[in-house]
Amino acid sequence: MPLRLLIAARGEAGPEFYATSQKHIAAWAKQTGVKHVILHSSVGAGASRAVYPKLMLPFMNATLRAKEEGETALMASGVTY
Repeated sequence: MPLRLLIAARGEAGPEFYATSQKHIAAWAKQTGVKHVILHSSVGAGASRAVYPKLMLPFMNATLRAKEEGETALMASGVTY
């Protein structure tokens, strides 16, 4: 996979940015022998969804799902996080 730099300013990318970028980071880390990736999660993504304010879910659901998808890709990659 060729190295591609993904840059997006806040508000210029849709929620899919989170899933796509994290999948690329996980793949690059595995291919290049990175030993540890720091996973900076978001409240409401993954296991923390239960504590996210229910009133905000309709507004943030797509973003939180995309972040969860990206985090899951990193966790499944085999790279320590």
